[in-house]
Amino acid sequence: MNSKGFFGLLILLGALELLLTINTGNAEIHSKIEQTELLALEMQESAFKRTEAEIYIDKKIEQALTPLPLEKPEAEIIKARANITILEAFKKLNLSAKLCSKNNSAKELNFEKLSEISKVSVITLGSVQEIEYVITGGEDKKFYPCAEIEAKNFSTEIRIPTGYTSTQVRLIP
Repeated sequence: MNSKGFFGLLILLGALELLLTINTGNAEIHSKIEQTELLALEMQESAFKRTEAEIYIDKKIEQALTPLPLEKPEAEIIKARANITILEAFKKLNLSAKLCSKNNSAKELNFEKLSEISKVSVITLGSVQEIEYVITGGEDKKFYPCAEIEAKNFSTEIRIPTGYTSTQVRLIP
């Protein structure tokens, strides 16, 4: 083989190696892009589930605050109904309800603990009545109901924050 042919073969092999290296790099970049897109979809799914859960729980609390037509609204009865509704909503959504705090600790949430961090006020002025449910956070104002929502490899937290308020206003006969 002459020197021109040998030199040409070396250039051809070098170019082939360069093309293979570029192609491998492109495959790795494409794989990373696919992984990033998948993670973004999981994050969106988790955020969507959280939004759905927040809307569902909010509507359930509103329903719990609405007294029956002939029922005389008493704050403790409405508070109990709202708290039971919150716990049932978490169960229906297949979420494990927790009592979270601002210092990132979490305990299992039950009716008694939820009752300690919430209150209801019923104010009647003439023929208008306002019923307000509030998550007070307890004496330290640092507790709130929460749960973790998982979507494959990603999770997010749903919380009913300290200071959450739901109000119903109605006319009474």
